[in-house]
This record gives sequence, C-alpha cells and structure tokens, in this order.
Amino acid sequence: MLRDINHRRPDRQLERNLVFLAYAIMFLALGMLAFFIYPQYSLYIIIFMVFWNIACILMTIRILKVGEYAIGFGALAGEILNDKTKYYRIDNSLGEIILANRLAVDYFKDMSVLAFLEKNIISSAANKLDLQKLTSAVAKLQETEVELSINPNQNSVFLAEEWLKVKVKPIYLNKADIFEGEYSLKKICKETYLFWTIENITAYKNMEQIFQNEMSSLQNFLDFLPVGLYTCNKVGEIEYINQTLADWLKIERNTAIGCPIDDYIAHKSELLHSAGDFAGNMLFSINKNPVEAFVKQQNIHENNEYKTHGVVIWNLPNDRDLTAQLHGCFDKLEAIFSTAPIGIIVADKELSVLQINQYALNIFKQDEKEFLQQKIAAKFNTEAAAKFSEAVQIFTDQSDSEYNFATTIAAEGQEKSVQLHIMPMYSRYAPTGNAIVGLIIYIEDTTGKRNLEMQVAQAQKMQAFGRFLDVLDALRANCPWDKKQTNESLRPNTIEETYELCDALIKNDIPDICKELGDVLLHICFYAKIAEEKQQFDMADVCNALTRKMITRHPHVYHPSQIDAEDPKPLPYVPSDAGNTSPARITTVSQVLENWEQIKLKEKDGNKSVLSGVPDALPSLIKAYRIQDKARNVGFDWEDKQDVWKKVHEELAELEVELNREDKERSTEELGDFLFSVINAARLYKLNPDNALERTNRKFIDRFNYIEAHSIKIGKPLKDMTLGEMDRLWEEAKESEKVRR
Repeated sequence: MLRDINHRRPDRQLERNLVFLAYAIMFLALGMLAFFIYPQYSLYIIIFMVFWNIACILMTIRILKVGEYAIGFGALAGEILNDKTKYYRIDNSLGEIILANRLAVDYFKDMSVLAFLEKNIISSAANKLDLQKLTSAVAKLQETEVELSINPNQNSVFLAEEWLKVKVKPIYLNKADIFEGEYSLKKICKETYLFWTIENITAYKNMEQIFQNEMSSLQNFLDFLPVGLYTCNKVGEIEYINQTLADWLKIERNTAIGCPIDDYIAHKSELLHSAGDFAGNMLFSINKNPVEAFVKQQNIHENNEYKTHGVVIWNLPNDRDLTAQLHGCFDKLEAIFSTAPIGIIVADKELSVLQINQYALNIFKQDEKEFLQQKIAAKFNTEAAAKFSEAVQIFTDQSDSEYNFATTIAAEGQEKSVQLHIMPMYSRYAPTGNAIVGLIIYIEDTTGKRNLEMQVAQAQKMQAFGRFLDVLDALRANCPWDKKQTNESLRPNTIEETYELCDALIKNDIPDICKELGDVLLHICFYAKIAEEKQQFDMADVCNALTRKMITRHPHVYHPSQIDAEDPKPLPYVPSDAGNTSPARITTVSQVLENWEQIKLKEKDGNKSVLSGVPDALPSLIKAYRIQDKARNVGFDWEDKQDVWKKVHEELAELEVELNREDKERSTEELGDFLFSVINAARLYKLNPDNALERTNRKFIDRFNYIEAHSIKIGKPLKDMTLGEMDRLWEEAKESEKVRR
C-alpha cells in the first residue's frame, strides 16, 4: 500500500516527468539529424519538429508545475514520516492517500479516516454528533477537532473503549513563485489537501475519569456539610453555593448561581461592602421571612481575582443558643475532619504536627501518637522535608495561596506515591498584618494512579517485545537468509554487534546505543529461536533462568522463597511460613561481589573453581582484570594497595634485564608479568584499564589526525615532514584539546 501512496507523491511525479522530457529531447535531436540526412522529407520533418517542440514546451511547464508542489512537499513529508507518537495522513481532494507515516498505515490500513471511524465508532449520541461535525468539516474544507470513542483493536493494550483525538486541517503546499503576474503558477496550480492528525488519548481519558470521580466525591462531601458555604465574585454575584445552604434558603441551587447575595439577605448590610473580613449575625430571607444566622466571611484574592468566601451557621435566635450551636458545629467539624476522604495534617510553622485525621494515619499505617508533636519532615524523605521549609518561607515572603508537589513515603515497608497540597494558616491579629502560624497539608494517595500508569507502560513494553518476536518468527519462516542461519554462522556477527555496542557506549552516543542494543537483542532472540526449533529451550526458558539466577544471587533483596514465585516480591516481604530465616545483611558493593562469587561456587551448575568462570575468549587485558577481581572476592589480594608498586617496579626491572639480553622469549614473558602487575595496580585504585587504554587510543588517533590534516592543508606529505615538525603539530593538538575542555 505504501508503494501506491508513494506513486501519487509530487516528488515521484517530478521524477517521471523529467524522464519523459529527456526522451522528448532525444527524439527532437533525432528529428534534427533526420532533417540533414533526408532533405527530400524536410517538410514533414519540420512539421514533426514543430509539434514535438510544442510537446516539449508543455512538458516543461508541467515539470515546473509539479516541481513547485515538490518544493513544499519535501519539508512537510520529513516532519510527518519521522513522528512516532501520532498518526499522520495527507489526503488529496479525491480522498486518495498522498502521504502517511508508518503508524497511520498500520492503524488505518487502506481505509479512509472517515470510513475507519464510521466502522469502529462506539454508538452514542455524542459520538454521532462529533462524527457528523467532522464529516461536514471535510466536505466544507474547514479545520476542526473532535474526540471520539472507538472499539479497541486486536493489538490494543486497553481492554475497554479507546479514545482518539482527531484533527483535520485543509493545507496548501508551500510553493515558490516561478514568476509573478496574473497567470503565475502559484495561482494556476493551487490545490487543497487534507492533513489528518490522530492521537490516541485513552490513557489521558482514564486518568481524567479517575480525577472526575475523586472530584465528585469531594463535591458530595462539601454539599452535605452541616454548615452553609458560598462564594461570590467581586460584584457580589453567587458563583458557588452548597446543597446545605440551598436547602436552608429553600431554593434550587442552580437558580442561585449568578444572583446577587443581597437577594437572600433581609436587609442591605455591610456584608459585601466591608473592606476587611466579617463575622457576626446576619438576617437571611427565607420565603420573604427574615431568619437570623451566624456568618463568617473572608475576602481574598484568588488567581488574580477578587473572591468572597462565606460560611453560614443557621438558626441563632440568641447568644446562648449561638454558643450551643457553635459547640455542636465544632463537634461536627471535628467529625468531618476525622472522616474526610482525604488525608489532612495540621502543623505549626516549626513543622510540628498538631493534628492528623484518620485518612492520613491510614496512608502512613501509623498511630496518632507517633505523629503528634513530631516533626512532619521526619515522615518524608530528605527532598520532601526540604520542600516543607521552602513552603513556609514562600508563604511568609509572598503570601501564596498553595504549594503542591509529589513525593513518596514508606508505609510498613511498602513505597507509596502521594500528592501534597500545602495551604498556609495566617493570624489576622499580628501587628505586621498577615503572619503565618502553621500549615494545613492535604495528602492524596496516588499509588493507584501510578500503578495504572506503570501497568500501561509495562503492557506497551510487552506488546513491543511480542511484536518483535512475531516478526522474527516470520523472518525465520519466510526469509531465505534467516532460514539458513545457525549458531555457528551467527557467532561472528554477534561478536561484531557486541563490539559496535561497546563503541557506541564509549562515545556515549545515545541514539546509536539504542540501535546497537536492538541489534544485540536480535541475536539473543535468534539463538533462542534456533534452540526452540530443536526443542532444546525457548525465550521463556532464557528469561525464567535469568530471573531465578538474579533472585538467588541477591539474597539481600529477595527472600529465598521468591526464587520460583510467579510474582516475586522484594524485601521486606517475607511469607508467613518462612520460619526464622533472615535476609543477608549486605550494604556495600564489595560485599555484593564477594557474596556473588560464593553463591556461584555453591550452585549446582555454577563454576567448579573460582577462576573457571572467566571466559577463554575474553581479550587478554579484560581477562587479566577479571582474574584478579575474582581472586580478590575470595580474599586473595594485597592487604595494602601501596604494596602493589613494589611488584610493579620489580617486574619492570626484570623486563629491562631481559630486553638488554635481547632474549625475545624471556622478554615476552616478563612483559606479560609487568602488564599484569600494572593492571593489578589499576584495579586496586578502582580504575578500569580497558577504558583507560581506549581513551589513550582515541586521544592518539585525534592528535595524529590533526597532524595528517595539517600536512594535507600545507601540501606536504607526512613522509616528507621531519620529526620536529610532527612534534610541534602534536603539541598544537594537545593545546586545542585543553581549549575544548
């Protein structure tokens, strides 16, 4: 299908037209030659050449026209084809696919976008209206954007419906002006295309639904508080009223939105006209009858807008009843605080915990006495603890209304993700104005959201790996080259790909590392595929064996009971029937390595000796390092790393003796001893000799290339340059390296 699409691309049309023009010019030249060879037919030849000239002119105009399309097409095509996150298509006015990226080709196949949506759309009134809107926009060549729910395809990681954001935009290719005037090509050749952009937003929709559910729970919580709540804008119009206050006023909540708060106050008081906050008794109108209530109102600036927030406590006929009702209200508020569907912690400005509700205690899995009068920062990691102090400072300096951040906590050995919303508490009676006296910290447990995101990401990874294995199976069955491969034929290529990966790692070329990792993975899976065909093992056996080995060799991370578990859980998880076994106490890297070697010697199929695990095929330098490292892990090493230099000097002296004797065999042996001792010194000082030598190799190559480039620049071959000239250029190369650093 891609070939059919590419057939209609302007650049392909330009290529074909140029070929036709070349043939036309060739035939025109043959006609001119025939004019001189056959003069008796000159009249016919002249007529032929006239008509053929006209054809060449028309073809040239056509080439200019198509070339103009190709100019703008190239830049647009590159951007579209390289994108791997969205589906992109460009259709012409006839509905034919002009250009599409790989994602769009795989997703829509050979169907038009509208036909695909009509076939797979979930039947609902909203979907039908949006699809009608999209169809109408396409017919009228208008830009529009809609969100549609469709049935999931067979490769989808989502079990329920999927959501697509579909955008269509009419576009014109950015053509150059060949010539100006009334009949310019820009005016003659103008053509409209439809640019489709489709994005899968299912994951965002799922997150949005979770958020809406939580907001709905909070809305219900506010609606049924035993106190009335209202919010007004700067002109006194009601923006929000909870259900409790609406019931008290005997009105429909929706009808009150946008009405002045004064409509529900029996007398026009200073409530909305006071410069500061207000607290006191007010008369409210219920069916035109005045009823007294206690009102506390606060005027604040919220998001650069003037807002009025009010709390109403109803039925206050006298001071005695007011006191009783206030006490009752405080009891109810205390109950609401304790049972709120979100964690709440109240702390003073020194960050000592004053109060904590049950929801927050459940998040931390701790008792109230473990929190009260303790520093809130002690319950979080170091980074989060610093943010609490930062919040206090910000609220003190800037009087910000909120401070939010996400972090993690440990609860009974399990890590939880939480979102913190920190609000300041101010004293209105401080001599210098608003002064912060503490913090109110709202804690939202987002572990479920994070787990959902991780599950989606894991599913996408497994889908990609499964797709890769399916392609490998198809290649093994259908490709002549892949059919022929064996372990023996692949081995040289595997070594080559491994070295290419190492080269990318040394250069820290991230795109190349990604590419070379894929090449190495191909070989790993290819060997597993060959073994599967011989009924020896498969890729699942490889992964399971590796998992078992990693769990076995990390007893400080996994309990031994998890070796063959279907879903292994890391410590501190220990099954109830595990007995008195305790995990290994390992805290350093050296302890991990020592324990690793000891476990390998105990394994049934492990190393028969300490050094038997060093592959014979390793490069000599790396092999020497690994031999020394394995010997160290069982205690065979220098007690003091300074002592190694005596051995280095000793081996160097023995090498010099043999070199002076010009005994090649003994010199070779002593050179090996000397190099082995230098590698041992590098190991003791935690230096990788292979990396060090590779750096020197590259440094030498760069400096020598500098000398060679200079010799070419001055036109003097290297063999004609003196050693002194080369040394000067070598020093210049060294100085240029210092500048680059």
